[in-house]
Amino acid sequence: MYIIKTKGTGNISDFIQLRNDNFVLISHFKVSRCETALRKLKLNLETEKIKNIIHEIDYGEIKKIIAN
Repeated sequence: MYIIKTKGTGNISDFIQLRNDNFVLISHFKVSRCETALRKLKLNLETEKIKNIIHEIDYGEIKKIIAN
């Protein structure tokens, strides 16, 4: 799975994209709503790990993560 952080402008919020290994979009959500989105994707066990990655990576960076 890949995670991408995109920067919003003006009234547009910052967003996160989660993509599978074939780079197909799995989810697209606001950074401020990451816990809710991860819960809906049933990634409850990985929530803290992914939240830490979201806050660590720079905008536009693509990071490969492993989710169970």
